[in-house]
Amino acid sequence: MHTTLFGTDGIRTTMGQEPLTPKSLVQLGNAIGYWMTQQNKKQLVLAHDTRLSCSLVKSALKTGLLQHSLTVTDACVLPTPALFNTVKESAFDVGIMITASHNQYHDNGLKIFTKEYGKTTKQQEQKISDFFHTVQSVTSYESLGNTIVDTNISKNYQDKIRKLFPKKFLQNSTIVLDCAHGAFSLLAPDILRSFGANVILLSNEPTGKNINFKCGSQYPQALQQSVVTHKANIGFAFDGDGDRVIMVDKHGTIYNGDHILALLLQNPTYQDQHHIVSTIMANQGLETYTIKHNKKMLRTSVGDKNVLKQMQEENCLLGGEPSGHIILRDFNETSDGLFTTLRILETVLLNKTWDIQTFKNYPQVLINVPVALKKDLSLSPYTHIIKKHQKNLTDGRLVVRYSGTEPLLRVMIEDTSQEHAQTVGNLLSQELIQTLAQEVE
Repeated sequence: MHTTLFGTDGIRTTMGQEPLTPKSLVQLGNAIGYWMTQQNKKQLVLAHDTRLSCSLVKSALKTGLLQHSLTVTDACVLPTPALFNTVKESAFDVGIMITASHNQYHDNGLKIFTKEYGKTTKQQEQKISDFFHTVQSVTSYESLGNTIVDTNISKNYQDKIRKLFPKKFLQNSTIVLDCAHGAFSLLAPDILRSFGANVILLSNEPTGKNINFKCGSQYPQALQQSVVTHKANIGFAFDGDGDRVIMVDKHGTIYNGDHILALLLQNPTYQDQHHIVSTIMANQGLETYTIKHNKKMLRTSVGDKNVLKQMQEENCLLGGEPSGHIILRDFNETSDGLFTTLRILETVLLNKTWDIQTFKNYPQVLINVPVALKKDLSLSPYTHIIKKHQKNLTDGRLVVRYSGTEPLLRVMIEDTSQEHAQTVGNLLSQELIQTLAQEVE
């Protein structure tokens, strides 16, 4: 068994680093093609966001994929949720999304979907990783694949969305959209305008190098300012591939995924849900809110894949992450920034007020610590260090974990006092930095 190529959400790294080199991408395409043919899967759809390197990644992957008897449909620029929906509801067996999600243009990666499971399972990812290291390039040219270009492949996704909401239900509303110069730059404004909204656009002119650059869900400050300046009713910011959304109300208050979940619990579609699912990073205020409304919040490890698995096990419709990944299983079994936006708008209009009412956050501190080496935090001395600082919290909680996509140690502290949470977080981070540095030496 070889080391997996996959992190918490597909493959993601800086272009030029393994496996995102031209040679390795051909081999990766070859491995995916072999993995598909072993299961008698022949139909693959491939799409990408707007970053500069997508053309190179796509071409190299195709070179590997077409060594196998596959039909590869190239959907060009498409948001991740639209591609996911296409795979689940059409004749395609597998979908590949070329994206680095919320990362900036110098990074790229792959998310792979199957009709049966949605995002690939760990077992499937291990198979692909093993084939990457062991399967040789084709030696016979008698049964190669072929490619088709189809730029209208999202039509079913758009039609499905339009059927779920009343015509012109957004008439007389002014909405600011920050598209992160990403995959929703054209589709999302068109959908909202078709429902009658007056749409003010930010960051919707992709150049290949401006995706997620000081815009989108990671940088909602421009959205915040625009909503207030234009006296808009509300604003939304997506990330580069469209599976995240952050909200700003008419007063300029920023709301993350925790508050979106709380707001959506007020929607008739989800009011009767006994459970919602979030992660260990969700604010304690959300959990308190759900208890107050006679519901239970279940926590999973970080990653929308983990959230979805728990939602499926509990048969619940609503789940997500503070980052803005929101999964609404009545529509799509993946996080979908556009559909979530429409459900939020529906909820606000049903509440007959643009004032957002959810919950008050527990003071929270997030610290990202660059690391050269990811040591097992469940072993000594790390577990001892973490427990020592946990005892210093007044009435809060502490989460320490590695990023699945970046060389970072993430430290999250919640407590009744912002100042005390910051102090504990700083001391814990410093001690972990020193101890990890000694390990590297």
